[in-house]
Amino acid sequence: MAETLDERAERLVNIGLDVAVRIRDENPDDVARTLDGLDATELRDMVVLLGAAIDVGVSHSVLYGWWTGRTRELRPCGTHAAAQRHRTRGEPLCGECRDAEREYDRVRKRYVRSAA
Repeated sequence: MAETLDERAERLVNIGLDVAVRIRDENPDDVARTLDGLDATELRDMVVLLGAAIDVGVSHSVLYGWWTGRTRELRPCGTHAAAQRHRTRGEPLCGECRDAEREYDRVRKRYVRSAA
């Protein structure tokens, strides 16, 4: 069965968001392999979808200031970013990252409840 436009958009946005999370903490060549599986039309559509989500009122330095610091070290275990990195690589969470994720979820849930 052919993919609907909504299904295609959701699939491409999910891939793009995965890349956005990973690109700051992983080797860009490793992340690029995710994009290698997409054809030119899918890449174009993903760029358009993600571009539509950018707040154009934000300064360029805020949007991509991380790019100039690409030689930064990976976030250490015990942080949300490191836990995400473990998941992306298919690794089990280490104890420090598991604790950090519990704290992250606890704070996030408290924030969601207070905003409701």
